[in-house]
Amino acid sequence: MVAAVYALRFLLSGGAPVRIDSVVMSWFVGIRTPALTTATTYLTVLFGPWAVALWAGITGLTFYVHDGTLRRSATLLSTVVAAAVLCEVMKLVVARPRPPVTDQLGVLETTYSFPSGHVTGTAALAFAIAALTAGRMHRRGAIATWIGAAIVVLTASATRLYLGAHWITDVMAAVCVAGACALLVLPAADTVADRRHSFLHRVHTHGQRSHFGS
Repeated sequence: MVAAVYALRFLLSGGAPVRIDSVVMSWFVGIRTPALTTATTYLTVLFGPWAVALWAGITGLTFYVHDGTLRRSATLLSTVVAAAVLCEVMKLVVARPRPPVTDQLGVLETTYSFPSGHVTGTAALAFAIAALTAGRMHRRGAIATWIGAAIVVLTASATRLYLGAHWITDVMAAVCVAGACALLVLPAADTVADRRHSFLHRVHTHGQRSHFGS
């Protein structure tokens, strides 16, 4: 809902920054130092599209090896892909320009800004991993897992804001998009898997009955 509201607002205003965008951008510009800039420039690479694809692949493979089934792996990858597709569609529809060149550091970003692709992918992956693993843990482990996911998302968001690659509303929308995809895809994947299992069970049972009947 938050992402949709901001998307409509930026469609009507041509993508102009709102007050919170300017305030947050000014704060991040004010805390920049050479050392912090170098560290952030390297750190943000870990949250880029190719990095997210790599982490998703490694995690999916780990799930498969551990579970002996593709259920969690497919759910994880479906969540990340759905978030990435929705993000790209929103970028094209809203067509919000990036922050001014004078505010950007490092690689000049010229693609559309809303929502943040780095944060969308990272958040979708983090939320999916947490949701797919926390349920198998004790309460403290589950809480720690979700806190870890939140830290990863906040770190990814901070790197994009520090480098001036996005406005804060781009980042907020990205987290909302990722959260929405996780909330929709995860239950849907479970439903599909359960129905598939039920169907295969019925087929197997029917086959056994036919065999004994003959």
